[in-house]
Amino acid sequence: MTLVEQLLQLLSESLGTPESGIRADVRSGLFSLLDPYACGQCPEGSRCDNATLNVESANGVAVIGLSDWFKSLPPVQGLKNCDYLMCDSEEQPASRKVALCDLTCSREKYLSESAKYPGGKREYVVTQMLSTADFLSGNEMLRQQLQTATSRRFIFGVRISDPEPTDPAAKSMHAFMRTPSSTSLLTTSLQKISDIRFDFVEVRYPHRLAW
Repeated sequence: MTLVEQLLQLLSESLGTPESGIRADVRSGLFSLLDPYACGQCPEGSRCDNATLNVESANGVAVIGLSDWFKSLPPVQGLKNCDYLMCDSEEQPASRKVALCDLTCSREKYLSESAKYPGGKREYVVTQMLSTADFLSGNEMLRQQLQTATSRRFIFGVRISDPEPTDPAAKSMHAFMRTPSSTSLLTTSLQKISDIRFDFVEVRYPHRLAW
């Protein structure tokens, strides 16, 4: 049984929700993921193709949407969920990658501070992924899957939605700031659930995350 098959079985059965119908979408090559909440409400979706995070992988990547599944669970006080669970779709000899992923389309300033998120969207996303990882690791079999993975990441995909400036000088600077080289993937910190460590990685669109 592959890693993704084990995760799907454990999510559906071991946590007591066999009727949840949780599924994995296997992707490879260059593909994009969207913010399931924000993109669903955004009138600009046809302009940006609802792309929030670009991922590139030579091998299959299983993408499991978590939002609807979490909604089907009995209420758990304080529980916050992220958007996706990702893992290798097939067993690799010396590599077992697992990631929790949350995406946002946001104004730049809201990443560090906003009325809705006092510590900013970035800080809130970390609490979401820590909460999700803590909840999943409460199941012993899921915990073993996380512990034995050779790569564990919290992936924060960001698409900046600041409007284009009209002033020519500001427009030129804005274009420079949005090039892939200046908005590159950045490993910003390590996060920890008990003895399980995750790399927190922020990826600015249109940069590609190498799986």
